[in-house]
Amino acid sequence: MEGKSVKQIGNAKKAGIPIPNWKVTYSGLRNIPIINGQFSKFDILHGYTATYTATGIQSSIDYFNRISGGNAFDVNNDYINPFTFSQVGYVESFSPLIGIDVTMRNNMQFGLQYNRNRMLILGLVNHTLTEDANSEYVVRLGYIVKNFRLGMANTRGSRGKGSDLNIRGDISLRDSKTSIMNILLNDSQITGGQKLMNIKLSADYNVSENLNLRVFYEQMTSKYKISTAFPLSTIRAGLSATFTFGDSGGGF
Repeated sequence: MEGKSVKQIGNAKKAGIPIPNWKVTYSGLRNIPIINGQFSKFDILHGYTATYTATGIQSSIDYFNRISGGNAFDVNNDYINPFTFSQVGYVESFSPLIGIDVTMRNNMQFGLQYNRNRMLILGLVNHTLTEDANSEYVVRLGYIVKNFRLGMANTRGSRGKGSDLNIRGDISLRDSKTSIMNILLNDSQITGGQKLMNIKLSADYNVSENLNLRVFYEQMTSKYKISTAFPLSTIRAGLSATFTFGDSGGGF
């Protein structure tokens, strides 16, 4: 599959030199005066990760029997592998393939990402190749209200010191597909996959050093690619309060 002789591959139990993973963040566009005047942060993002796995590795009895007889080929004149595998998997992800993350001078935040990832599983027992591939678009919006006050008075009758109100919204669209191919029959069919839209809105506010309030709204809508699964929509919304016990440094 790699265009190499089987004698050049070496020990099949070793993955060899791994493909490097990387993450790149480029902030050089802020050196442009017109961009620096409008944005306090302007990053271009790119990342890649990959994982290779092999399970069920065993020594091949046929190989050692042939070697003892001076022949490493089977009746079809194919080279016999010294090892047998039950399953080989490969996962790669561009997260993101390309993306931007910016913050404007007026505290407005904006982000855009395009993600791609794929998973391949080769089953050498049942002679199948399973592929799960998906693409995703993500849009992030945010705004920070500096020194926001709820209007509550403290024990002395004066208004308390304000805190930052962090407002954020995330919208993602994902399209995934799972297919299984029978290698011997050269037959492939779609067994899963869906189009998924996810919306998340939230607002966080620190009422005090120990109390945090969060208002949130989440909606997920999915449409499956197989007829046996029905469309699904879920909504979560509410108010959460987090109180942290601890001494802020003052006394009784």
